[in-house]
Amino acid sequence: MIQDKIKATLKIYVNSELWEVIDIVTNDGVKSAAQHLGSNSNDDAWMPFIAIGDGITIPSTEDIQLENELYRKRGVITVIDNTYNVEADFGRDEPTEDIWIREIGIFDVLTGGRLGARWLLVEEIYKEYDVSINIRCAITLT
Repeated sequence: MIQDKIKATLKIYVNSELWEVIDIVTNDGVKSAAQHLGSNSNDDAWMPFIAIGDGITIPSTEDIQLENELYRKRGVITVIDNTYNVEADFGRDEPTEDIWIREIGIFDVLTGGRLGARWLLVEEIYKEYDVSINIRCAITLT
């Protein structure tokens, strides 16, 4: 099974600060990563969208969506050595109300699509609608 061959370390950074998380690369994430290996097109980037939500269930390899997604946007992709990063600023009115961020996921498209990885924050983040935060999802393959 490919999950046994690929080891991934997942990290979440909020405003450049590393946050403690419970994380998982999903079955769909592993399958789609294999399909995108070798692609160097920004339009064909693997999981370029970051979603935030307030769900509280423990991540599972069977997850296909966030428990309760609140907002999703396209991030900027960088690959440094064996670490894949997708990073986005969630600015004013993203979303348009104050929220608690408890879960973060990366997806292949803006709406619906495949969930590549899911993080559950050990300590939730309160985001006011008029405050900007930066979220970077980092996946290191070994």
